[in-house]
Amino acid sequence: MRILALEQHLKKRFCLLTKSGSSAMYVLIKSLEIRDKKIIVPANICFDIILTIIYSGNIPLVIDIDQNQCLSLRPLLKIKKTKNIGAIIYPYMYGNYGNILPIKKFADNNGIYLIEDLAPSLGIRVPVQKRHKISDYSICSFGTGKIIDLGFGGSINTNSEKVYLKAKKNYSALKTYSKKLEKKYLELNEISSKIEMKQINKTEFSKFKLKKYKDCLISKYNFKESFLKKLSKSVLKINLNINNRARKAKLFRKYLKNKNIKFIKHKKGAVYWRQNAIVFKNRDKLLNHLVSNGVYARKYFPSLSELFPFIKKDNLLNANNYGNKIINFWVGQKTSKQEILRINKLIKNFYK
Repeated sequence: MRILALEQHLKKRFCLLTKSGSSAMYVLIKSLEIRDKKIIVPANICFDIILTIIYSGNIPLVIDIDQNQCLSLRPLLKIKKTKNIGAIIYPYMYGNYGNILPIKKFADNNGIYLIEDLAPSLGIRVPVQKRHKISDYSICSFGTGKIIDLGFGGSINTNSEKVYLKAKKNYSALKTYSKKLEKKYLELNEISSKIEMKQINKTEFSKFKLKKYKDCLISKYNFKESFLKKLSKSVLKINLNINNRARKAKLFRKYLKNKNIKFIKHKKGAVYWRQNAIVFKNRDKLLNHLVSNGVYARKYFPSLSELFPFIKKDNLLNANNYGNKIINFWVGQKTSKQEILRINKLIKNFYK
């Protein structure tokens, strides 16, 4: 299925509906015929993307992040051999952006595909003359907690008819998502959570043990027309959605005042997947205190070196630092001014 409303919004010729953002990324990599290459990602990207790269027959090359918590430019410029790099995946982390234009220039100069990951940032408008010219390739996610939250779904977005036709063929060849695969997917996420909480060793995420989870992460789904209609309506209302989220984020920054917390304001044209805060003291204890009192707060995303035994923490200083200090606050419709004031009170009581 093509998502015509999304094609218009992203100014892409083709937007193909997929089961998820992970399936979209896998199919896009395959359709670009990237194989046995290194694919660059930031050290704080969702762990699903690392699995997607491995399942596509490629190698994740993990790079540190910058002060915007996006892929850092500096380590890229130190790479001397670029022939074995197939792509750079650039997620606009938390809805914000960093040095995307110099990174685009680096990719163009070295013949490397640049793939925009819009999973956390649908609606973002990077202030350049022609926004859609950053890349001909991107993916979206409409899963739980995303800007458009339908609990399911993703998309491959491209200006290339050739890539689109390959993507349709490659996607149709995937196994169909089933209750059995859903159970396996829940198992995968449970392992991830246990590793993050240090309840089990990260060797459970060795490349060998991860092989059995491919079909639950990378699969297809038979969508009904009603889903496409609902998605299209959500796309048409995207500006209202992101404006409301920005307003909630502003309320967090206005009413939550504490010397132990610093809120991160996004750049012009960015969106708010969450309102991020850097916690300087007792992050984990504060988070447990908030969650136990019914606050929707999380600590996305840890450094990938905390999850995978084959990703070393060397040269990932920013990712490790932010990963140990970050808290994300929900800025969706259910978060009211009263709730934000309640959260402020909880934080004040915690630090007494």
